[in-house]
Amino acid sequence: MTLRYLLDTNVISEPLRPEPHPAVMARLQEYGGMSAIASVVWHELLYGVERRCSSAPLFFPYYGASCHSKTSSGSSRPFSLLS
Repeated sequence: MTLRYLLDTNVISEPLRPEPHPAVMARLQEYGGMSAIASVVWHELLYGVERRCSSAPLFFPYYGASCHSKTSSGSSRPFSLLS
């Protein structure tokens, strides 16, 4: 499989919107395996999550995750895109 699409931050964050655009979601599903993001986009996403988590809890409805998750010991930790 070859990478054919380089996605922008707006496209990557579309599933997090309260009402994601159906056409964008369909394209993400169809071409997700052929897509990549630039390191700049990755860092924009990390910055946005960090900024949002420090100001107010955030719920990611599409992914069923929240800004702060519980560790196995029961303590709260910030949401991580890597977990």
